[in-house]
Amino acid sequence: MEAKSLGQIAYDAYGEQQGWVTFAGAQMVSWQSQRPNIKASWEAAGRAVAVAVTRARQQTELEAVEAQDQAHG
Repeated sequence: MEAKSLGQIAYDAYGEQQGWVTFAGAQMVSWQSQRPNIKASWEAAGRAVAVAVTRARQQTELEAVEAQDQAHG
């Protein structure tokens, strides 16, 4: 089984949350049937979230190291 891309994970989560209905009330198409430009937009959104999560995790780790240094310093 092929792993899902970040864009597909986001698209599927949106679809599930919305009952696979668009904001205009139409039925959403599957990821495989989606237009390439729409897929590219979802991929960009997925990458943006991944970058934000990575940065937040790095900041949390840095803060933990600094707190540990202060406790032992």
